[in-house]
Amino acid sequence: MAVRQALAPEVELLRAKGPGSSREVRALLAAVLPRWRQRPQEATRVLNGLAATRWGSWDMGHGCTTLALQVLDVMELAGVEANVFHYSAAVAACEKSSHWIAALQIFTDMSSAEVQPNVFTTSSAISACAGAAQWHRALALLAEAEAWNAVVFGGALSACEKGGQWEVALALLATMDQAQVQADVVCINSATSACEKCARWQAALQLLKVSEARRLGALVAHNAALSALARKSRWQQALQLLRQLDARRLRKDAISYNAVIHACAKSGHWELALHLLQHMANGLSPDAISYSGVISACERGSRWHLAVQLFGTMAAARITQDVVSCSSVISACQQGSEWRTTLSTIEAMPSLAAMPNSISYSAGIGACEARWRSALGLLEAVGPGQVDGFCCNAAMTACQKGFAWRSALRLFTLMPCHAVAPDVISCSASLSACDIGAQWAHFAALCQAESDLLLAFFRRKAQ
Repeated sequence: MAVRQALAPEVELLRAKGPGSSREVRALLAAVLPRWRQRPQEATRVLNGLAATRWGSWDMGHGCTTLALQVLDVMELAGVEANVFHYSAAVAACEKSSHWIAALQIFTDMSSAEVQPNVFTTSSAISACAGAAQWHRALALLAEAEAWNAVVFGGALSACEKGGQWEVALALLATMDQAQVQADVVCINSATSACEKCARWQAALQLLKVSEARRLGALVAHNAALSALARKSRWQQALQLLRQLDARRLRKDAISYNAVIHACAKSGHWELALHLLQHMANGLSPDAISYSGVISACERGSRWHLAVQLFGTMAAARITQDVVSCSSVISACQQGSEWRTTLSTIEAMPSLAAMPNSISYSAGIGACEARWRSALGLLEAVGPGQVDGFCCNAAMTACQKGFAWRSALRLFTLMPCHAVAPDVISCSASLSACDIGAQWAHFAALCQAESDLLLAFFRRKAQ
């Protein structure tokens, strides 16, 4: 068991006081400043203590950064010469809270003080930028680094991952090879995750081969590749890769299974998704993501009975029924025109701390079919700014099927009030309503509007 190192008394005082003015910080440190002039390593210990302290919240983390900067200011005012170790510790404090602006400011101060950053200073500053997805700033720091190693590259690659810059990540790996810097598991994982976020599954699989060739064997890289395959519905390759994990002696986790379940769900392979859920339950605990994926697969496979059953299983297993799982089961019920189940699920969502969104409402409205009053009631329940074209079109279709042509036309005219532009579906539903109500004056105008929309659509396709 690791023994926790005691914090310097000055750190405890600064923590208790919290961020204040530089004058207050100087007053707290007045007794030790003369000693720091003789023994600067004591100041380093205080700054390291601020960086290493767990602050528990985002605001307090920023307070840690403020205190570190104030300690540097007080040192300068008191004539305590700051060295590279002091600056490195202060930058590490910025890294903890992803305070990249402060980290860059310290770099500027170091230049003014003619103190050369070392690899630790640079890696901490790059990591601070990475935490805020400031990949271009991280690359600028990398270019100015006095030395390159896997740590500084790893920070830059992490920044690229968070910024979704997969091509830059691959270029950095190529630069590492040229500079003869061996990419470690962190570098490969970050680059693979960057590819996953951009659904570049081919690149993710290629990086996985690099990882295997170097015997890195990280589950993180495999999961990122699985997720990249899932984003592009490459379920067969995802299944194959999942099976290969056993051969490579890597223990599959919930992320591994969830990625493949979602790959199967996107392709409508509900049997495979259900089999994976059942197999997963043998050694792992399925979560809300697992169930939502299988319910979505049942929706696409028109197995609404099974979707409802799985949704009930979640409650029995005390798994949170979130907005994704609720929306999935609502969409499945829409396929089966199960409007009662749809309405009851939407009504229950607030009690599950899962507020309905536009997807939930549009699926619920669509499930109402010709029950146009229920459809309009759901439309009225949609929050401000959530009404979209899907909600309006579903409600107009319900009114049209229920022969409520006046309501359908009124919805069509009110679409601009919701900042929603009519599309071909809107026009078609309104045309059918006009036909039912023999509203020939509106009919001609709607025919022209639909014709214009179709023409614009095909022009975009031709470009």
